[in-house]
Amino acid sequence: MAMIAVNVVLEKLATLLAEEAQLLGGVRWRIGELRDDLESMRSFLQDAEERSTSDQGVRTWVKQVRNVACDTEDVIEKFLLRLPPTSQGHGFFRSLRKGYHFLRHLRTRHQLAHQIDDVKMKMKAILERRNAFAFRRIEEATNSRMFASTYGMSLPAGIGGLTNLQKMGNVEVHGDGDLVGELGKLTQLRRTLDLFILILSLPLRGFYNALYLKCILPTLPKWITSLQYLAKLVLQYSYLNDDPLEALQGLSNLVVLELREAYVGEELCCNVGGYPRLKMLGLKQLRQLKCIRVEQGAMSGLRELDIASCKKLEMMPMGIEHLRNLQHLVVWAMPRRFYQKIERPHGDDFWRVQHVETIEVLG
Repeated sequence: MAMIAVNVVLEKLATLLAEEAQLLGGVRWRIGELRDDLESMRSFLQDAEERSTSDQGVRTWVKQVRNVACDTEDVIEKFLLRLPPTSQGHGFFRSLRKGYHFLRHLRTRHQLAHQIDDVKMKMKAILERRNAFAFRRIEEATNSRMFASTYGMSLPAGIGGLTNLQKMGNVEVHGDGDLVGELGKLTQLRRTLDLFILILSLPLRGFYNALYLKCILPTLPKWITSLQYLAKLVLQYSYLNDDPLEALQGLSNLVVLELREAYVGEELCCNVGGYPRLKMLGLKQLRQLKCIRVEQGAMSGLRELDIASCKKLEMMPMGIEHLRNLQHLVVWAMPRRFYQKIERPHGDDFWRVQHVETIEVLG
């Protein structure tokens, strides 16, 4: 029961972050942290529920998780009830209404921030108590398939003093701005570092091979396009308003790009000459996405395209027929109407993808 409750709340939090991004304003990062705490609980919950039948202490812990999930759901529901109806109309008048509602609900967001902080305090206590039970971390199969695990090692304070350091393994940073600054001092580091950042607060400099940004980003950091040696970039839980596919085209050495719940807009676009070395593109849980445009001459070397759980996407990317090196297309957790459009041989979009060697369609 606790697992069901947590999954329901996580889905509601994801929807809230994606669909009400503008009205959330500065509360978005708090909701993002709330979601991260719940996901951390979920990873231990399967083991806890299996052990709860024979251990009273574990049973109490599982009950506390269920209760805090219900508290979170109550906070979400109360906030949604106070939101204005979706703005109607177009252009200037629609923007004016949105601005009016944004200002009008400042107090509502302030109250939401306090309620979230109260819930987070409860979560922190529950997460700390889990250490007494030595639960095993178990990632859900579905979540692992869509968002492959991205974990790294923790680093000691003062790591920036190792100015001659040339090689280091994967690193994970949990909102530690000082540590990010320390990493920036490692100017001799070769291109072997994968960096996982859960809360970003300072500019990065260095020869990073892969960068995982798992945090809410109002806009893409300006310094990100200076990481010219970057081969892999993963944006997760970013909920960007502006098109990241277009903005990141300056990273000419990218081989892998994944957008995981990273964008709340309706259209992605890649221009001529963009991403000349890109081999793999993943678009996952972009809940508002309706259209993808790839101009002829863009992503010329792309070999694999993954599209997952983009529920509003209406058709295959326009221009996919020009990606002549595309060998593997994976489509899963999409609406039935999307699948129908690529069905062989009469689907409306089948002609766009008939050159692809392997098309994997999953429910």
